[in-house]
Amino acid sequence: MPKRLLLSLTVSLLLSLLSSPAFAQEDCRIKPEDFQPIIARFNPYFTDHEWNQKTRMELARLADNRLLIISQEGCVRHYTTITLVLPAEEVKPSAVFWTEEFKALLYKIYYGQEVYQEFRAEFDRQIDEKVPLYGFNQQFNFPIGTRNFVGEVSWMPDKQPTLTLKMIEYVFKERLATPLAPTGSPDDDGWKANKSH
Repeated sequence: MPKRLLLSLTVSLLLSLLSSPAFAQEDCRIKPEDFQPIIARFNPYFTDHEWNQKTRMELARLADNRLLIISQEGCVRHYTTITLVLPAEEVKPSAVFWTEEFKALLYKIYYGQEVYQEFRAEFDRQIDEKVPLYGFNQQFNFPIGTRNFVGEVSWMPDKQPTLTLKMIEYVFKERLATPLAPTGSPDDDGWKANKSH
């Protein structure tokens, strides 16, 4: 067997072994039961707030025609995806409109939570810079401390306008005892928790 072919087969075999479950023992630091809703129980900005522990997804409304969807996942990193669906008739063709939507949305989601103060000033500054630079239908990203943010404004004539923000945060081992989102339990009165679906 030619040496080149043997080397190629050896490398392929090694790569397949390393990618197998036996070797892919990731140091997962987030368990399914660690996930909590991002929006606090008594947040005054949202109505129809629902949290599904199994899917780690929450739905809420800012108004009758503004739907917010937040999903979470994680292992070594905590991934939070925030999507706001807006009514087309309210959208204005300016970067200022979208920068204000981003900033106001995060302020409302994290209302009363100290964690937001860790990145608020720099987040607002970066959004003011990135949205005019990248415009519509194009992703942009920026790091703040241990978090990385990926944003996008989706706005096309034939589609529902949406604002999307992904936050990726590295979970340090020292923080394992701290809840991901200190907002209370979904079992408290007032929650529409759905653990069976």
